[in-house]
Amino acid sequence: MSASSTPGPSRFNAAAESEARAVLKEICTSAAWVDELLCGRPYPDAEALLAASDAAVARLDESGLAQALAGHPH
Repeated sequence: MSASSTPGPSRFNAAAESEARAVLKEICTSAAWVDELLCGRPYPDAEALLAASDAAVARLDESGLAQALAGHPH
């Protein structure tokens, strides 16, 4: 997403799905996590987005966790 004066959650909520997906993949490489956060849009505030992220991580199965961890440096 390009720089903007619009606050983070608002920019994320308004972003095209492909753009928001690319941003999320930079944060976590789990496809399930990315899909869940995209489906939860719009988020009213940063706290809601972070809570949704935490909940999505908690629901990852073994495969999803492996996929997420594979994206982190060793």
